[in-house]
Amino acid sequence: MRHTFLSFILFFAVCFSPLFVACNMFSHESVAIETVKDSTTYTEGDKASVTAALDVDYPDSGDPLMVRSVKQWIGGQLGLTDTTAMAGPDSFAEAFFKKYETGKEMLKNHPDGYAYRITVRKVDETAAYVSFTISTETFEGRKESTTHIGATFIKPTGKIFGYDMFSADHPRSLAVLVMQGLMESHEADDFQQLTRYISPKSFSPMDQGVNKLPETSPWIEGDKVVFQYSEGELQDHFLSHPQARVPLSKAKKFFSPDFQRALEEAIK
Repeated sequence: MRHTFLSFILFFAVCFSPLFVACNMFSHESVAIETVKDSTTYTEGDKASVTAALDVDYPDSGDPLMVRSVKQWIGGQLGLTDTTAMAGPDSFAEAFFKKYETGKEMLKNHPDGYAYRITVRKVDETAAYVSFTISTETFEGRKESTTHIGATFIKPTGKIFGYDMFSADHPRSLAVLVMQGLMESHEADDFQQLTRYISPKSFSPMDQGVNKLPETSPWIEGDKVVFQYSEGELQDHFLSHPQARVPLSKAKKFFSPDFQRALEEAIK
């Protein structure tokens, strides 16, 4: 009995000591995914078709707070706010196709045919955070449009950091970093080469930083921080969705105290 009691005391001390957080079930649990891949097509005689396709890394298990946060973000972006829609992979697919069932009414508005494809990917995960992206592609006749967004969730709470991962004290430094990221993404050796793709009107002549940061929040992917522009945000020559991928090693010097603190807490 004495050995049992001492073992219990030792277990309690280890698991609840700030120096031994390995017993914390929420510290480093990975977000497990289940692939949801399906499509539906509506046709009417010899007319053009309407197609919806889904290819999703569905967050199936992991830290409860984290998984719930990722599900809510995905559901919110796709207009699936009903909690039953995000209860599991099957109910998610069912809710998606029910909401986006197009059929006859869609063909009336798009006689040349219409298709859209949603792709959700878990693009990065560390002991401190996990990142997901959502890509939407729509095809109407010969016209194609795409959107691409992402989010980084801090463990274990699932808190999303967007631009608040950066300090507000260095707005122009961040703008210059994004310009450098655009150069790297488009393999431009210098600023002049970059202007072959993007109009110089999109940059400040004073510091050659971008005049406007993307409206979409940045996210971390691998060793880069991704800044994704939407169509029309920059005056470009033929790039419809310019993307800047800034090395994490350069970006981290501008991280906000709150974000740095969240990263440190996550990996303790």
